Amino acid sequence: MRVIAGIVLMLAAVLNALTGGLYLLGGGVAASGIRTEQVRTEADLDQAVKDGQITTLGAVAGKAQATWTAAAVQVPAQRFFIFGVVLWVMFVLQMVAVILLFVGRGRIVIALVAVLSIATEITGMVLSASLLTVQWSALWKNVPGLAGGLLALIGAMRLRRDPARPAASV
Repeated sequence: MRVIAGIVLMLAAVLNALTGGLYLLGGGVAASGIRTEQVRTEADLDQAVKDGQITTLGAVAGKAQATWTAAAVQVPAQRFFIFGVVLWVMFVLQMVAVILLFVGRGRIVIALVAVLSIATEITGMVLSASLLTVQWSALWKNVPGLAGGLLALIGAMRLRRDPARPAASV
């Protein structure tokens, strides 16, 4: 049971590392691109005022619209970036749990990582469904993480506690 849990959790860890990299890349590129576009829009509005194409009031309204749009899009981009970091941390924790499962030690650490793994997968499902407007039926990719967390939790419960050693006699 521990070996199967370790293999499934290792698969989930590798998928988390790959997905975390994509979240980091996508969130970082989106956040920096949005800010660049906002600065470009503000510069274009300033130039249009200088050329007499629009009034100063129109430029202020345009800058406010650009700022509002950038803020509305930048928050999800930052969430993606932060979630990518969380997935990379989970990759490290899951690999530690895999090693402990194979060795047969550290039941509390394995149980904590299993609960965190399940929580991360559920958070990823909610985040993807709400920000990417993905259909819930397309979230089958989270099954290895949920299964790995559940199997690791069961494997941790089946580990025995180390018996207390008798005190050394002098």
